[in-house]
Amino acid sequence: MSAPRDIILSITVPSTGDGVTDLQAFKRCWNALHAKNPAVLRETRCVLCISLRPCFLKEAITAEIEASWLADDIPIHHVCDTSWGQCFNDAFLFAVSCDRAKYWLHVDEEHVCSRPFWNSAAAVLKGPGAHLWQLQITEDWDDLPEDRLLERDGFTQVLPHPDEKAQKALNPDKYVDDEPYLSLWPVFSLRPSVFLLEHFRTATTRGLSLRPFDEVADWAPLQWRFGLKLEGLGAKKGLLTPTAFRQAESSEMEGDFPN
Repeated sequence: MSAPRDIILSITVPSTGDGVTDLQAFKRCWNALHAKNPAVLRETRCVLCISLRPCFLKEAITAEIEASWLADDIPIHHVCDTSWGQCFNDAFLFAVSCDRAKYWLHVDEEHVCSRPFWNSAAAVLKGPGAHLWQLQITEDWDDLPEDRLLERDGFTQVLPHPDEKAQKALNPDKYVDDEPYLSLWPVFSLRPSVFLLEHFRTATTRGLSLRPFDEVADWAPLQWRFGLKLEGLGAKKGLLTPTAFRQAESSEMEGDFPN
């Protein structure tokens, strides 16, 4: 019996404007995912290729995916718009509206698979981490204070910064990769992660917009504002632990995204 196709898989397409360089970067990311994550591909219902308009690589990217695909008739949609916020709103709406899909797995061209993750990620989200909205599969956040990292069974829960007032006082449009922005980042981001769709579907009945990303914001501010919305809803964030990566590696070759 084939695995249920529970995953909406999205992947960002490089947009430097150099077609050759962008296609090579996409191929590195996709081929690593394909080589190390056969279970992900078997369980994927649809692929969303996210890029800023205009995207001149649609045909080449589609051919690359189809050439390595392990199942027939998997739709490939190109989500192209004039801003990243618009692109991710389109992807979010598609994912939460996709009947009975359980997971939105988002990856990008900047993080290349190197170790297994899917078996352990799925086990966490079906078991002790079922309350998580986002399970990140890159190994970072290790610079946070210990009191904001709670070790669980197979994952580490990341707690929001306790000073909400200071966090909300910062202007994300002036974001820089320095303090106080780094430590006050509102936990959630668009780094490679698995989002548990049931929580987001429920949240849309509690007031979360079906287009929750700021469509005129730059890359960092749109994630910052999205993160604040989720924190306001009490959303929980986790990281897959190194131990879980090793367990997945011993069971099946799939893929991991190192920081």
